[in-house]
Amino acid sequence: MVTWKEKQILIDGKPVYLVSGEVHYFRMKEAQWIKVLDELKAAGANTVAAYIPWICHEQTEGDVD
Repeated sequence: MVTWKEKQILIDGKPVYLVSGEVHYFRMKEAQWIKVLDELKAAGANTVAAYIPWICHEQTEGDVD
């Protein structure tokens, strides 16, 4: 369970320091995603931030991919 208390993020009641990296999945081939995420984890990250470019998923209004 993830909670917030006294300016700390707690996971299962233990404080956790978040180390994040940004992954722009839409700038790479899908086949690369697992490798990139594994490399991010190996670098010490425990959190992934990802921007979602809505224009990539709804190129025509109302037609969502």
